[in-house]
Parts: sequence; structure tokens; C-alpha cells
Amino acid sequence: MTDFPTVRVAAVQATPVMLDRDATVEKAVGLTAEAASRGAQLIVLPETFVPIYPGNAWGRKAAAFGGFDDLWERLWDNSLS
Repeated sequence: MTDFPTVRVAAVQATPVMLDRDATVEKAVGLTAEAASRGAQLIVLPETFVPIYPGNAWGRKAAAFGGFDDLWERLWDNSLS
């Protein structure tokens, strides 16, 4: 019989620093360090934590692209590449 080790997993649910890639990455590092200090071995963050996850309140309107050029440019500038 094969024994599989137990792995402690943490799902981080946090708000990024809005449209600030560097500050959001710094926050993510701190959050993962905190989870690791509590015993987590696998730590996950929301899919688009950097630069921001578009919430339903404004994401629907932004998805239509009309009038949101400045937002899309800021998202692009703050995305990970």
C-alpha cells in the first residue's frame, strides 16, 4: 500500500492593491509568508490577483470596452509580463 503525505493547502482570499503591481506583489509575498508560517505547503491566490480581479460591479461595463480605455491601459501597465 502506498502512503501519501498530508499537504496543508491555503487559499488566500484578499484584495490586491488596486492597479499597483509592485505593491500587490509585495502584499502577495507577505500573505504567502504568513500562510507558510502557519504550516501551509501549497498557497494559492486568485487567478488575476495582479493587477486586479474585475468585480461584477464594474467588470461587466468594462468588458464592453466603451469608455474604459484608461482602465485597460492601467491594467496593461500593471500586469505581469
